[in-house]
Amino acid sequence: ETKYGSNSFFTLYRPCTIEEFIGSSSVKTLVANYLQKGNLPHILLLTGEAGLGKTTLARIIALSLNCENSQNNIPCLVCSSCVSIFNSNNIDVHEINVGSNSGKDAVDGLVSDLSSAPFSSKYKILIFDEAHRLSSAAQALMLKKMEDCYSHVYIIFCTNEPEKLTSKSS
Repeated sequence: ETKYGSNSFFTLYRPCTIEEFIGSSSVKTLVANYLQKGNLPHILLLTGEAGLGKTTLARIIALSLNCENSQNNIPCLVCSSCVSIFNSNNIDVHEINVGSNSGKDAVDGLVSDLSSAPFSSKYKILIFDEAHRLSSAAQALMLKKMEDCYSHVYIIFCTNEPEKLTSKSS
């Protein structure tokens, strides 16, 4: 029997709470404190070496923010929001693999409706994996959306090359 309907080895054993996350204790403490106090920044940049857990931490943040039954911002992992995020089919939480979708068109479709309220969750969350691969046009579009960030939107950039998240020539 599989956990939450998923058969993927990586999905079965991926950490789902801050406590399960193996990594920097200072980062764990920082994120846990932000979540506990309810003052997590709406724009996050998670950086570090490949395989460090940046995207996993972003998913844990999405679970923690949108859980319907969280206790002290610890996701229950059984409510419909947790299960849909865990199974990557939550309409309000999107993980974008920028390695395969780096252009403005791919990003535009996701950010065009950020001003509207979440459909079934507390928050809309965009997770950009390999964010350093965003095209210049996509970065410019994201910059505008970040300037207008809404209280119901969180944007998380995960990258191991943060220096490439600047204006660049096409």
